Amino acid sequence: MRIRRTLAAAAATAALAGGLAVTTTAPATASAAACYSETHRDVSDGSGYTVFGKNTPLRKAGPYADCPSTSIPPNTLFDIDCSTENDLGNLWYYGEAAVETSSGYVYHRGWIYEANIDIYFADINPC
Repeated sequence: MRIRRTLAAAAATAALAGGLAVTTTAPATASAAACYSETHRDVSDGSGYTVFGKNTPLRKAGPYADCPSTSIPPNTLFDIDCSTENDLGNLWYYGEAAVETSSGYVYHRGWIYEANIDIYFADINPC
């Protein structure tokens, strides 16, 4: 009898945890609908480099992880115009990446998540 109660309690806990997992993923899915260009302006003099060892997604619309992106190579200069927190509480930077190619630089503007930037000059203001 004790084993049945323990199993019932474990099943109830698992069901509750499963319900919480669905709840926590809903905002990320809902944010995909918000893939429009957030208001931004050049009010900062900050800059940094994309993180070493992996490509960094730069999102032209957003700022949300579910928005389409362009891949920026590691250690690419990123001139930061401003920063914002999305409704999920994540900090994002808007600016311009200068991607070096064999024929010169190609510039991409958009949003990069804070964990993908190593900032070396942090005079950064809100968008």
